[in-house]
Amino acid sequence: MSRLPEQFFYLYDKGDVRNSVVRIDLLAFFQANPHAIDTAAGFARRLHRPLKDVAAAADALAGIGILERIESGSHTVYRLRSIDEDAEGGTLFEGSRGNDR
Repeated sequence: MSRLPEQFFYLYDKGDVRNSVVRIDLLAFFQANPHAIDTAAGFARRLHRPLKDVAAAADALAGIGILERIESGSHTVYRLRSIDEDAEGGTLFEGSRGNDR
C-alpha cells in the first residue's frame, strides 16, 4: 500500500481542502447570481457555511481579482468583478459598455 505524500497532510491540516470547497461554492453562487452583492455573513447564510470560512474565501477571491471588496461604512460587501474592469475600476475594452457604433 502506498503512502500519501506529506504535502497532502500539510494541505489538509491547514484547512485548504475545506477552504477550496467554500471558494467553489461561492464561485458557483456568483455564476447563478452574477449581480449579487452582500456581506460575508450574508453569503454564509445563503451557502450554509461558517462565516469565518466564507469571509476567508471571499477575501481570497478578492485578492486575485475575481470579486470586488467594497468598504461600506462599518460593513464590507463583495460583488463579482465585471470582466471588463481593470484593477483601477476602468474598462479594459473601449465600447464594452454599449458605446460601440
